[in-house]
Amino acid sequence: MVHDSQMDLFDIHTGYSSGIYNLNQRAWAEQLYLAICNYIQQNLDPSNRAHHPVIDKLQERMADKIYVNFSLFQSMPDAWGINQLFPVFPLEGLNQTLKRRAVLLDITCDSDGIIDHYIDGDGIATTMPIADYDINNPPLLGFFMAGAYQKILGNMHNLFGDTEAVNVFVFSNGNIEIQLSDQGDTVADMLQYVQLNAADLLI
Repeated sequence: MVHDSQMDLFDIHTGYSSGIYNLNQRAWAEQLYLAICNYIQQNLDPSNRAHHPVIDKLQERMADKIYVNFSLFQSMPDAWGINQLFPVFPLEGLNQTLKRRAVLLDITCDSDGIIDHYIDGDGIATTMPIADYDINNPPLLGFFMAGAYQKILGNMHNLFGDTEAVNVFVFSNGNIEIQLSDQGDTVADMLQYVQLNAADLLI
């Protein structure tokens, strides 16, 4: 059923490009396709290993796309260049059931900054689990083990500066200490690199 519905959606997209279907018809077909995928997903058993390939494909196709305020090429260039895996986790909502899956994208101009592989408890996944998204309280995300090497490799892609960074110390008694190690760059900081004064640009 998944394959058939995907082929039907492909036919709709082709027909839309050819002018056979209008935008409303395309939107209706996409909503129907997602409803079919959701129905199939709800009726699969995660404990059945035979269902895992279909579950993985459905999670990837139905994943939310979350745009994050950073440049992948500036902050984690190896994630793009050599498919290096970095742990990425939500920092909030961890007391909730992580019922949704998501793919993280940056907000650079070429739309090529996407994290398409994630570390999870079962190995490597193409999506990451998240709690329900609250538009009034967007979740904080942590990108771990990037370190100085990524900072050195990164450039000022699209004038995105360094993000804030922290060091996390875990002691033998179980105590945790978090220290802010990098305040991060402001927009004004980045403009100064290209000989522009932020005050002159504000009207």
